[in-house]
Amino acid sequence: MMLTVELAFPDYSKPFHVHTDASGYRLSAVISQGRRPPVFWSKKCNDAQKKYPANKLELLSIKLVLQVYRTMLLGHEVHIHTDHLNLTYGTYSNVPLLRWRLEIEEFGPELHYVKGENNTLSRLPRADDSNVQQQETLVAVTAVDLTTLSNVDLRDIARCQKRDGTATLKSATMKEINGVELQVDSNTGRIITPSSLQTPIIAANHEWLIHPGVTAMLRTMQNAFTWAGMARDVEKYPITG
Repeated sequence: MMLTVELAFPDYSKPFHVHTDASGYRLSAVISQGRRPPVFWSKKCNDAQKKYPANKLELLSIKLVLQVYRTMLLGHEVHIHTDHLNLTYGTYSNVPLLRWRLEIEEFGPELHYVKGENNTLSRLPRADDSNVQQQETLVAVTAVDLTTLSNVDLRDIARCQKRDGTATLKSATMKEINGVELQVDSNTGRIITPSSLQTPIIAANHEWLIHPGVTAMLRTMQNAFTWAGMARDVEKYPITG
């Protein structure tokens, strides 16, 4: 099963950034151009793929998303972000992996290594905006590099954390991301979400993922966020509209 969500028209005057992630269950990728990603792509692994080692799954994820969006990406500047350092070298003794890498090279991409702890994107409504419905909603998705976020976005999150005085988790710690001090869960690296942003985040994910079920939406949100009672709040949200 493959899920493709197209969110915005591509701007061919700007480079494309492809951020991928792979697990034993699902391959996923986001194609972004700054603040609003044009594409979110996801594909469930088949039984054979579930047995692949992590680096092979990651390379497969890159190959497939380029294949699916060939007409959009081919001939344009493409940057691929991965948390598998060995994939940036391009040297393989395994023939199938080498063949996949050659297919990827047709797009002439630049490959960038991203540390695993940064391999997530939080995209949030502006803290200074009062009307959530009129905001440009920015959604939490998996497999996107935090370093691509504007520092303004991160400062908004930090400001809300301080302003709301949200009760912290026992595992809370401070972490600097792009020069901004944020409160995160020390066990998972997820951003501890202040109370004023919790409902907007649920609403944005609900719209962006096109009305998913509770389990799917919670799993997606937990790639980047955490707060006490998060599962309960997601379950209470009217997700069937």
